[in-house]
Amino acid sequence: MIKMIIADDESIILRGIRKLVDWNGLGIEIVGEYENGKAALTGILTEKPDLALLDINMPEMSGIDILKYIKNRDEIQTKVIFISGFQEFEYAKAAIKYGAAEYLLKPIVVEELLNAVEKIIHTIEREKNIQISETKENQDMSENYRKLAGVEQEKYITVYTEIIFGSEELPQVRKLVTFSFISFIEKYLEENNVGIVFKKVGDIVIILKEENISKAKELLYEISLKAEEVIGHSVAFIIGNVIDCMSKIPESYSACLDMKGYLYFQSELKNSILVCGEPVFHKKYAMEELEKEMSKIVEAALAMDQDSFAESFRKFATIVCNLSDGRKEDACYYFCNMIRFVQEKLQGMSLYKVDADMKNLLEIGRQTSSFTEMKEKYNTVVKEYMNSIGDSVKSQDKKEIIFAKQYIEQHYMDNLTLEVMAKELHMNPYYFSSYFKKNAGENFKDYLNQVRVNHALSLLITTDMKIYGIAAEVGFRDARSLTEAFQKVYKETPASYKKRVCNGESVE
Repeated sequence: MIKMIIADDESIILRGIRKLVDWNGLGIEIVGEYENGKAALTGILTEKPDLALLDINMPEMSGIDILKYIKNRDEIQTKVIFISGFQEFEYAKAAIKYGAAEYLLKPIVVEELLNAVEKIIHTIEREKNIQISETKENQDMSENYRKLAGVEQEKYITVYTEIIFGSEELPQVRKLVTFSFISFIEKYLEENNVGIVFKKVGDIVIILKEENISKAKELLYEISLKAEEVIGHSVAFIIGNVIDCMSKIPESYSACLDMKGYLYFQSELKNSILVCGEPVFHKKYAMEELEKEMSKIVEAALAMDQDSFAESFRKFATIVCNLSDGRKEDACYYFCNMIRFVQEKLQGMSLYKVDADMKNLLEIGRQTSSFTEMKEKYNTVVKEYMNSIGDSVKSQDKKEIIFAKQYIEQHYMDNLTLEVMAKELHMNPYYFSSYFKKNAGENFKDYLNQVRVNHALSLLITTDMKIYGIAAEVGFRDARSLTEAFQKVYKETPASYKKRVCNGESVE
């Protein structure tokens, strides 16, 4: 049995995790449950579990502090999965550099939890060279290995295979299509004497008698074309490394499973045949590019420009796919974060009042079966905000204050003064000052500082820039001005805020 502990300062979450999955059925024994970080660390040191499911933000000691502690002790081999709230998700993701195996976003989804645990189980199996249980499918797989044993063949390639289904297709239809595909592939492989196919825990696995990845790609491409004619569905493949004996097939298969998440994004990928160890994306986007497109989406929404909105949303989705790197949960987070960003901008302009329900927004994405469906769902949500703008913009005064706030958002890093703003709106500076306060609910300088602080906060927690560098970047004349404005909003200095958040402490 694999030993596991769980730790979360909310007892309801502890109970939920315990009941969410048949842990014994997976060969996992829960040997400890804890409600604070220090107790969890003690549990790790005494129980020496194989796996720890930890809340990233706990009293007395954060999940990251626990991870840092055990990372420096070779005798502790515990794998860590982090659980985080929406606000802490980027920190949980960043914790991979400290050695976290996986990270999950609250509320926990069974599918995501099982995927994370499955990956770790395979890792533990490889490290300990053990089998959790000898199921019938494992026995069947061993029988399939024996089919290959009598063949004079020294090299093999494991291929994870997945049929691409539409979101509306019924389970019964999927079963029939899968049966049809396996019948086809069995016959094809046998007739051409190129390998075997079998099912393992519901997955379709092909073992090719091949030692060249390029030739395997050509063969699978031919199979995909013929399969689509037979079953009417596209098929995707993940090719494992070339192996020299059958005993290495489970390890190769496990490596294929590590890339399984990319197939959710199949519509965005240029190739339906992936190879373990080879990059899926030739270009890697940065978070700054994602944030740039978020701003463009807001601008297009405010301008009621449907074409610009569609183009910005398309680019945003492409970057989301890239940054998510095969993780559906990450894609949900990026879309929800964009929606929250749009909402905050509209609320700042008095164009929207209702707070978004992040739990419901996350659920929208989690219920989708493909990235194409996820894009469509979230596109509909954002368009609802655009429609609300059309309802709100009714008077010239409203249009002018929106223009003023848009201008500030686009030029906050410049030397913005009352005179500059008044000139842009063709007003007297004194009149603009009075007009802005009346329509925005606060004076121009306070509003400008708030916008600059918001952008400073983003740089503070996502970069290693110094305070004086951030101040110059967002338009403050010096570090002192930024610190004063930051304290007015967050009641602490930027340095103190960053230290507290990076240590996993809660943000009030």
